[in-house]
Amino acid sequence: MSGESTSKQNNICYLNTKNITNIALRHGLVDDRTDDLDLQSLKTLMKDKKEQIAAQSFHEATKPGGDGFILAFITEGGKRYLERYGGRGLVFDDTFNVTQYTFRLATLMVTDDAGNGFPCVFLLSWIPLRISPEVK
Repeated sequence: MSGESTSKQNNICYLNTKNITNIALRHGLVDDRTDDLDLQSLKTLMKDKKEQIAAQSFHEATKPGGDGFILAFITEGGKRYLERYGGRGLVFDDTFNVTQYTFRLATLMVTDDAGNGFPCVFLLSWIPLRISPEVK
């Protein structure tokens, strides 16, 4: 394809992740998204996956635009990893809106014996939280 002129190349070469996401949404191919309203979709997801959730904290939005919304949860697998590897160190990673929802996703991660990162705790919020971590 590199030898061909750009006028002869297929348009698929110019696809980006936004195009792929839009195609997936249009054809209902986004896993776990059950509703066009993000909040309702998340509520349904948490209800359907409740046996896999070790703990959660949920705060409804305080304003119509979504401000004040917070959903934090840890899965059973995440809890085991956190208990086993959390003493080594933690990484808090913000995805900067790279999710299927309009909410921001931040993830607390640990590394296993092989150095592989494992997400343990998930935090979805309307805006980035301004919290001060307390180290004990």
